[in-house]
Amino acid sequence: MRFPAPEIYKVDKFYVNVNKLTVPVATAKAGKFHIYSVSTVDEAIKLLTGVTTGELDEDGLYPEGSINSRVQLRLHELAQNCAMNLVTQTRTLMIKAK
Repeated sequence: MRFPAPEIYKVDKFYVNVNKLTVPVATAKAGKFHIYSVSTVDEAIKLLTGVTTGELDEDGLYPEGSINSRVQLRLHELAQNCAMNLVTQTRTLMIKAK
């Protein structure tokens, strides 16, 4: 199933008074334009993904399954991979130096 490309409207300012935002009548009647008002990135992420971002707990962890916990886990995996690559490269250089 193919969806038509959405019409894109540029907003000149970061903060927009949604009550004063004008949309072409034909576009609005056709249901092609939706306005969602958010004030934080966390709100936007939840709106777009349906998953909460999560709040840090006392241990510095995010709730399991939240967006931030996924990001935290992935960053941890990347850091471990970098550390493993560094160890491997160091060993290789030590062997070549002999």
